[in-house]
Amino acid sequence: MVEALAPVAAMAHVKDMAVAAADDGFLAADVPFGDGFHDLARMIGALRKAHPKIRLSLELSARDALRVTFLTPKYWATMGS
Repeated sequence: MVEALAPVAAMAHVKDMAVAAADDGFLAADVPFGDGFHDLARMIGALRKAHPKIRLSLELSARDALRVTFLTPKYWATMGS
């Protein structure tokens, strides 16, 4: 996706994330750069290739993992029945 959109990007917000399985869905957590599943070198390389002076906003947040409970009926309640 980054490679496809890099030619039209004006700036980019960058962070790394990790996921882990949970009984009711999964946990998503912000992690230090390089510890997550994003290929940051490839992503930033594509952006820099398209726009060498592109501005990057780096997010280094520290928070508890977000529980995404998509395996429960309550998660889908807004979709109707």
